Amino acid sequence: MGTVYSPCCDVHITPKIGMVFSSWEEGEDYYKTYALHAQFCARRGPQKLGEGGSPIWKSFVCSKQGWREMGPARVYRRNMHHSRCGCKAMIRFTAQDDGTIRVSHLVEAHTHIPDEYI
Repeated sequence: MGTVYSPCCDVHITPKIGMVFSSWEEGEDYYKTYALHAQFCARRGPQKLGEGGSPIWKSFVCSKQGWREMGPARVYRRNMHHSRCGCKAMIRFTAQDDGTIRVSHLVEAHTHIPDEYI
């Protein structure tokens, strides 16, 4: 495994497993605010929907998570910078029976240096 980088930001902003939010939007806003302070961009990740289409859990990941598809099937119209590097940083929010949203999984370490342009 390569070098990992832990975000350096105020301890009051850093997410922790077990934190509770009143809505999905509040959780998303919190994580994106944390991402700005920790100098990375976050985007929506996978989610699992239950019966009726209501979310059971939602993930938000570092924008550099995963790998960009390469190969002959992919056509580029211009020379684009490849920004994905397989970063594992993410947060998962899980719906609770009382209607709140709880942080159930958290990976803080990044596999890239912080984005200084944010």
